[in-house]
Formats: sequence, C-alpha cells, structure tokens
Amino acid sequence: EQERQRWEALLRAEQDGRKEDNQKYRAREEELLSQVSQATDEMRRLKDEADDKRRRLETNVMRLEQECKGVEAAVKAEESLAEALKERLAVLGDQLKKSTDELNSAQRELQEAKSAQQASEAEKLKSMERERAMDLELQK
Repeated sequence: EQERQRWEALLRAEQDGRKEDNQKYRAREEELLSQVSQATDEMRRLKDEADDKRRRLETNVMRLEQECKGVEAAVKAEESLAEALKERLAVLGDQLKKSTDELNSAQRELQEAKSAQQASEAEKLKSMERERAMDLELQK
C-alpha cells in the first residue's frame, strides 16, 4: 500500500510538474505570439511608411524631371535669343562702322570746304584790296 501511495505521489508530482511545464510553455508561447504580432504590426507600419516615402519621392522625381525639361527649354530659348542678339550686335557694329566712316568722310569734306571757303574769302579780300588800291591809284 505504501508503495502504491509512493508511486501515486510520484505520479501526481510528475503530473503537477508537467502541468506546470505546460502552463509555462503556453505562457511563453502566448508571449512569443504577442511579440510576433507586434513585430508584424511594426513591419506593416514601416512598409506602409516606406511605400508612402517611395510614392512621394517618385512624385518629386517626376516634378523635378518636368522642371528640368522646362529649364532645358528655357535655356535653349535663351541660347537662341543670345545668338540672335549676337547677330544683331554684329549687324549694328557693321552699321556703326559704316556710319562712323561716312561721318569721318563728311567731316573731312566739311573741313576741306571750310578751308576752300576761307581760301576763297582770303582771295576775295586780296582782290578787293587790289581793286581798292587800283581805285586809289586811279583817283590820284
């Protein structure tokens, strides 16, 4: 009888140990499942954030590409305008040189005309003086 009681006590102790181990195992399993659930939720949140950032970056890239195309078009237009202005400047430079040459020529001609006029006036004065001198001679 004692042997049986001892065996029953050992069996009960073993069953209680297994029950305790089973409870510890289930508690640890629930803790791990909770951690896995939290990690999954965190991973989903981070994935959603990454997707949102990726979409924003793609939008920014597309916007920047559009801006670059606009800037490129503006630069081409500016380059075209600059080329047209260079050509216009060259034409104006040629016209200025031609006008300057014409002005210099006209000023030389004017100076020559003034010199000729002065010489003519001097000759006229000499003539008038000779005529007066002749008139004085004749009057004497």
